[in-house]
Amino acid sequence: MPREKINISLNQLLSSLSIALDLAQNRSHEHARRTAYISLRLADKMALDVNTRSDIYFASLLHDIGMSGALSKYRIEEFHRNQTLKKLHADNGFELIQKLPFSKFVADAILFHHDHWDGTGVNGLKGNEISLGAHIIHVADSFDILLHRRDCSYESRKVIMEKIKEGAGTQFHPDVVESLVAIAETEKFWMDLQYHNMHPILNKMEPVRTVTMDVSDLEKIAEVFALLIDNKSEFTYMHSQGISYYSRKMGKFLGYNELKWRKIGIAAYLHDLGKLAIPNDILDKPGALTPQEFFKIKAHPYYTKLILNQVEGFEDIARWAGNHHEKLDGEGYPECLTGDQITEEDQIIAVADIYQALTENRPYRRGLRKEEALQILDKLVKGKKIMKKIVDCLEAVI
Repeated sequence: MPREKINISLNQLLSSLSIALDLAQNRSHEHARRTAYISLRLADKMALDVNTRSDIYFASLLHDIGMSGALSKYRIEEFHRNQTLKKLHADNGFELIQKLPFSKFVADAILFHHDHWDGTGVNGLKGNEISLGAHIIHVADSFDILLHRRDCSYESRKVIMEKIKEGAGTQFHPDVVESLVAIAETEKFWMDLQYHNMHPILNKMEPVRTVTMDVSDLEKIAEVFALLIDNKSEFTYMHSQGISYYSRKMGKFLGYNELKWRKIGIAAYLHDLGKLAIPNDILDKPGALTPQEFFKIKAHPYYTKLILNQVEGFEDIARWAGNHHEKLDGEGYPECLTGDQITEEDQIIAVADIYQALTENRPYRRGLRKEEALQILDKLVKGKKIMKKIVDCLEAVI
């Protein structure tokens, strides 16, 4: 049986998902992309081959993927001062990246990116026992943390580079530092690192990787990010995974072809991607939200669609994922779409989301029984909020 495939830009997918990681509470905006930019400049200066350059790009974009769940409450700067947190997030990242279709080089670069040249890092490895990719990301990551604490002014540049040079041969690989010193002598390097310049510049530098991917590989990537999203709060454990399960079953029940129902499952995995930007004290609040807090909550589907729309070939996935809080009567959010603007596919994820949320425990209530949840869905149908056809479909598959 032929495998279902989809044409996408792997660069765009991972770059867009890295935005979601940076949106997470206490993250430095565009840190992943700046680290990727610096890492690519180092790879080019060191004349590394094309495949190694690509792997360094992917590893640098995802180097902090392990800063999820309970770890998201810590600032990046706190990780860089705490050996236990450094090791924990690197180990978590290694475990997650092994679920994705990437090389051992990428996984090792993430696992060892807090190890030091002289062996004083978190795993006790030293010198060339540590992969070159990890050495490069360590220097790039550390440089960006120093930059985030200061700015790109002339005075700051000198202080930052002195700190990096002090670490050569102890914390950092001497050859990588030498390459960074050479790159940092150009004005372009510092100008590129200014926030508003990063996106278009990195797009020009990143490896050209428009690929035909098995849908199963895309599902693996989406499922890992669903884990990151769901682990943000103890009350949403398995939330996105449950919605993806029901959405795929409904797509099959409605007679969609395999590629379509699997893409709906991917959209369901990623539907709450924007929630990485919502503070945990709002997500876990035991009482009613204030209007200001609810305003922040309502931003999450906007961010989901914004992030996923950056990926060519993901247009339908972005729409299905981003419209899961729209209502047929126009009283949903964030776009206030009405019935003729809302598709059946949008509603599959929307209805699955409502059902899953109702049956899960929340800070303010216990999860409802199946029958109670279906009664609420029926009321929403009668109120012209959601499609009866999709509610009937859900009832048939659960």
